[in-house]
Amino acid sequence: MSIFRKLKQKKVVKKHSINFDGRMGLSINGLLVKDFDYLLNWYSNNQLLGFADRELLFFHHEQIIKEINNDFKNKKLKEELAYPISISRNLAEAKLCELKKIIIALVEYYKIEAA
Repeated sequence: MSIFRKLKQKKVVKKHSINFDGRMGLSINGLLVKDFDYLLNWYSNNQLLGFADRELLFFHHEQIIKEINNDFKNKKLKEELAYPISISRNLAEAKLCELKKIIIALVEYYKIEAA
C-alpha cells in the first residue's frame, strides 16, 4: 500500500474516530458498531447481517441510506413499530442518524482501502 493511501486512511480514521481494535470491537465516533447490526439488517432488507464485509456495505450503502431517508418520512419508524413501548421517535431518529454516520465512515474508509 502506498504512503499516500495510508495517509488518506489515517485521515478518515481520525475524522470519524474509527477504532478497529477496541476491546468490545469496532467503534466509530465512540459508538460500538455491532450495536447497530440489527438496524443495518433491517434497512439492507436482510442483505447485511453486520458491518464486517465493507465491500458488501459499499455495494449497498446508497440503497440503505435511501431506505433510512424514506423511513424518516413515515409516521412511525421501523424501530418504533418493532419496539413500541421502549423506543421513542426521537431516540429512533437519533439511532438512524448514527447508523448513517457509521455507514458513511466505513464507506469512506473502504473507498481508500479498495483503491
